[in-house]
Amino acid sequence: LDQHIGGLISIIIFTLVFYGVFAYVREIVCIAICPYGRLQGVLLDDQSITVAYDHRRGEPRGKQQKDATTTHGDCVDCKLCVHVCPTGIDIRNGLQLECVSCTACIDACDTVMDKIGKPKKLIGFYPMGEIEGTLKKKSNTRAIAYSIVLIALMSVFSFLLFNRSQVDGRLLRAKGSTYQLRADKTISNLYSLELINKSGKEMPFKLVCDDPRLTIQLVNPIQKLSKDGHATLSFFLIIANKDVETYKSNVKLAIYSGDKKVESLKTTFIAPPGMN
Repeated sequence: LDQHIGGLISIIIFTLVFYGVFAYVREIVCIAICPYGRLQGVLLDDQSITVAYDHRRGEPRGKQQKDATTTHGDCVDCKLCVHVCPTGIDIRNGLQLECVSCTACIDACDTVMDKIGKPKKLIGFYPMGEIEGTLKKKSNTRAIAYSIVLIALMSVFSFLLFNRSQVDGRLLRAKGSTYQLRADKTISNLYSLELINKSGKEMPFKLVCDDPRLTIQLVNPIQKLSKDGHATLSFFLIIANKDVETYKSNVKLAIYSGDKKVESLKTTFIAPPGMN
């Protein structure tokens, strides 16, 4: 349990959040939390095809029978489109922030149109400008601008993906330890290093300290990481008493695979000065 407590806590939080969403929050997620509705205001214009009610056909609303002559529009005001909407909106009031384009209202309305002998798609996919009569000549300015933003984001993502570290490392001081005074007039600190191989292939490696005063003594020598594998090393950093200048100093370690540095790690080294 101690080895997987982080994953366990994450799963518990994830489960509780989704239980709350489906049991209590429900459509509020679509209305107030999900960013899709917010993005509509930025991304849509009068040429964008959306789920819409054709008020030119539907108004004025009123009850009618199949094949009957009437002055009403095709909408019979059954409100079935409202009943089937997961967010509870009336699509006949126009495009709204809460609409998630699930098309449940389209299916419901088409069923009613079949029953009264009217053409389908009273509610369907339409450009808002077509319904409102304000459809203008298409401009590519917005499409070009968002394409540039999308390309920039994809470039950044690709750069991060292809330049990620081949090895992930976590360097910690050994629990409950400080420094050790040795008989050969040196001082050592014990560390634990966890490595994860993300290169997709077997990787030989070695651990190197950037500070020439410090030497590394491995407790459990491991020289290779298996494909997608991980390893835990314990090692001492050792320094001569005469080389200690401060009680606490910053230390940098590097992991090399061949001649290539694949990861850099930082830690601290503790030793009392003046122990000559």
